[in-house]
Amino acid sequence: MVNKKQKQENVWISLLFNVALPTFILMKLSSLDRLGPELAFIAALSFPLTYGLWDFYSRRKFNFISGLGFVSVLVKGSLGLLKLDGFWFAVNEAALPGIFGLAMLISAYKKKPLVKMFLLNESIVDVPKIQNALEEHGCQEQFDAVLLRSTYLLFLSFLVSAILNFVLAYYMLKSPSGTPEFNEELGRMTALSFPIIMVCSSSIMIYALWDMLKKIKLLTGLELESILKQHPK
Repeated sequence: MVNKKQKQENVWISLLFNVALPTFILMKLSSLDRLGPELAFIAALSFPLTYGLWDFYSRRKFNFISGLGFVSVLVKGSLGLLKLDGFWFAVNEAALPGIFGLAMLISAYKKKPLVKMFLLNESIVDVPKIQNALEEHGCQEQFDAVLLRSTYLLFLSFLVSAILNFVLAYYMLKSPSGTPEFNEELGRMTALSFPIIMVCSSSIMIYALWDMLKKIKLLTGLELESILKQHPK
C-alpha cells in the first residue's frame, strides 16, 4: 500500500488549478457585466491558494517551492487589491525563482545542499548505491565538485526564469490595475509564462541532470541502469 507521505503530485490537476482556471477567469469573467475586475481577480487567485492548501493536506509534506508559490500568490493578491501598477507585479513574478535560486546557491555551502532535492533525489537515483561506490573508489571530493557544478547550473535555470518572468510581466501588464483590461493581460501572461519559462528553465535542469549522471558513471563505474532508481511494477 502506498503511504500518503509518498503520494506524488498530479501534474494535470496542478496545471488546472494554477494555470488553466485562473487564466480562464481573468480573461473571460473580468468584464463589468460578469464578475467584474476585482471579484474575478480574487476568484482567480483562490484556485492556486486552495490547491496549495489541499496539496499540503493530502500529501502531509511541506514543499519549499510550493510554499514560496503560496506566498507569491498572496503577495500578488495584495498588489491587485492595492491596485499597484504592472512593475510591481513584474517584481513579484521575478522574486519567486530569484529567491529560490539564491537559496540554492547558498545551500551549496551548507550540510544539506538543495541540489540533492532536485537531482540527487532518492525517487530518481539509487543514492545508497552511489554513495557506496564513491566510498569504494575514494571519489567523494570529486563528487562534491560535481554537485557544486550542478548547483551552478540550477541557479542559472532559476536566474533565467526570474529574468523571463520580469520581462514578460513588465511588457504585458500595461493597463491600470483593477480594470478588466489589466485582468485580461494578467490572464494572457499566466498562460504564456508557463510554456515559455518552463521550456527554458527545464532545458537547463535536464542538462544538469544528464551532466551529473554522466559524471557519476565516470567516478563510480556504475551503469546508468544501476544508477537510476528501479521502481517495482
